[in-house]
Amino acid sequence: GNAKVYIDRQAACGDCGACQIGRDNLNMIINVENRAGAKIGDFVEIQLNTENFLTASFILYGIPLSGLIFGISIGYYGFKILGYSEKTSQVIAAVLGLLLLSLSYLIIKSKEFKIKEIKKFKPLLVKIIDKGQ
Repeated sequence: GNAKVYIDRQAACGDCGACQIGRDNLNMIINVENRAGAKIGDFVEIQLNTENFLTASFILYGIPLSGLIFGISIGYYGFKILGYSEKTSQVIAAVLGLLLLSLSYLIIKSKEFKIKEIKKFKPLLVKIIDKGQ
């Protein structure tokens, strides 16, 4: 029911490299549900629903960004209201923002296994484009 798919990165991927940070070879091998009955050597089409991709992107980027902004806002305005100086409030805001950013990444990382098991976030092998030899 599953297949390993070798993905040869194309120009559309850009130069971000987020999927393989620190590696020289930017190609990927992913596990997908094999709905098309593909065999070794076949060229296939994989699909990931746009809505699910955006949800996953929000989890990875939106939640930590929200933590950073929330930490900076609470740190700065909260400590200004408590009577701390401008400079002290800014330092506390920066530290609190980075702390909440880091904490959100740690929480996401601790839930990674559960998130990976959610079927809607998994790509599907939907079509055989060209039969292998």
